[in-house]
Amino acid sequence: MATNHPSTIHHRWLLGLHDTTAWWFCYDREQAVALDIDLLATVLSAQTGAMAVVYADYCTVPDELMLARGARFKKIPRDIPRL
Repeated sequence: MATNHPSTIHHRWLLGLHDTTAWWFCYDREQAVALDIDLLATVLSAQTGAMAVVYADYCTVPDELMLARGARFKKIPRDIPRL
């Protein structure tokens, strides 16, 4: 897998890189964002040689494929009521 220098990676949802992890926060205020095969391809195309942790509203990619590609899904907790 090719690696990109962190300063050459620009994507609105890439939060940044830390150690061996690329952090992605896929959020849209107006609608839910699915981590689907297309979004995963976007994440992987910008891949840094690091593990990708992707926050989104939900995931439609099978766990086995996520693991095989070095990605982990984390759910954005939109369902927490406002205080």
